[in-house]
Amino acid sequence: MKRLWRALGVATFMTLRGLFTLARATAQVDRAFVSGLGEPFLVAGRAFAQAIARAHRGNAQDMMLLYLAGLALLLVGRLFGS
Repeated sequence: MKRLWRALGVATFMTLRGLFTLARATAQVDRAFVSGLGEPFLVAGRAFAQAIARAHRGNAQDMMLLYLAGLALLLVGRLFGS
């Protein structure tokens, strides 16, 4: 039982360490992107998402799908915009 708890602790530690490493790398890429040429894409994506939110009159599931589509557009803009 002691080995199981130790293994769980090590697995949790390594998972959190990996997530924090990924978060730091993402923040650096995001900072470089916003300071570069990607800002117009971010502004356009935010405006598009806000326009969808104002125009939408459907149920919550439809709104969630549109929200996820807007997030996908922002991600594409961040990845390929610079």
